[in-house]
Amino acid sequence: MPEFRLNKTVLTISEGDIVQAGTEAIVNAANSALADGAGVTGAIFKAAGPELARFTTKLGGCPTGQARLTPSFQLPAPTRFIIHAVGPVYGDYDTREAVQLLSNAYRSSLELAALNGIKSVAFPAISTGIYGFPLNLATGVALRTVLTFLKDAPHAIEEVRFVLRGEQPLSMYRLELAQLLAQLPAEITGDDTIYFYDKDEPYYEFTNFAPYGFFANNTFWQTSEHYFQAQKFPKMALYEDVRQSSTPSAARHLARQNFRRQRPDWNQVRLDVMREALRLKFNDNPPLVRLLLSTGERPLVEASEDDAFWGYGPDRQGQNNLGKLLMELRDYYRATSGEPPKQLEG
Repeated sequence: MPEFRLNKTVLTISEGDIVQAGTEAIVNAANSALADGAGVTGAIFKAAGPELARFTTKLGGCPTGQARLTPSFQLPAPTRFIIHAVGPVYGDYDTREAVQLLSNAYRSSLELAALNGIKSVAFPAISTGIYGFPLNLATGVALRTVLTFLKDAPHAIEEVRFVLRGEQPLSMYRLELAQLLAQLPAEITGDDTIYFYDKDEPYYEFTNFAPYGFFANNTFWQTSEHYFQAQKFPKMALYEDVRQSSTPSAARHLARQNFRRQRPDWNQVRLDVMREALRLKFNDNPPLVRLLLSTGERPLVEASEDDAFWGYGPDRQGQNNLGKLLMELRDYYRATSGEPPKQLEG
């Protein structure tokens, strides 16, 4: 799962069942009655057993924007507590008030954890289910609130985990969190350089294997890796075979199997081909442009130990040409206020 760091706190984003989060406390997206319900609430009450409902009945409910703490009852170890956070029903408030109440629910949960010595907490996407809070807006509220709390109380909590359902929230949380952390100074995040390569690490979006497709000449490309590898075989049937490969890894493997057939000038044109691949990818995926711009002036380095041309290589002294092209593209977007470049000069 993607792992980020802020001071000494680890932040992770994963897909799955929050009941199985493996943190000291999990957060229930609760209703104001603190009663059993649907979605996350129903799953937690079912797993915790009937003792939970008997306990919450005695608490007398909880106002919107606040949280309450209960034992975990029959939830699997190491979870010892449930934090019941009551988010707003989006349609019951104007947007500004709904945002503030949602932020309060997250902050109240973290304050309860800190006050009770809880060192690891797992959150769902509060209020984004039947309460109707727009996911894109709720994501920003959740992450900004959590980061602000962790900056103000850097030693309070060791791990915050976001446990989500579905590819859309996973991608949205990952992009937003990477963008927010990129804006923080190195003394908080721990390093000025941004390394990208592994799927389970931050900034995987910058790799050519990341699943961000685009159109070029009315043809859809699954990834920039597909596009890059296919350009080795112009006007050949192999070009289309590479394009239609099931995965970026398969596209690269097919191209490498046929390296003797690649265009004779490949070493001379490959930088320009990669430049074009990145341009197409980022132009068709505006969230990636925002993520790229959020990195400011921080160095971008492809952390591939196997490739000293595109990455930093086995001795970390490689050419890092992919990182350099990304920084070049970043400079262009910055100079043009994020407007897509029609074509970058080599």
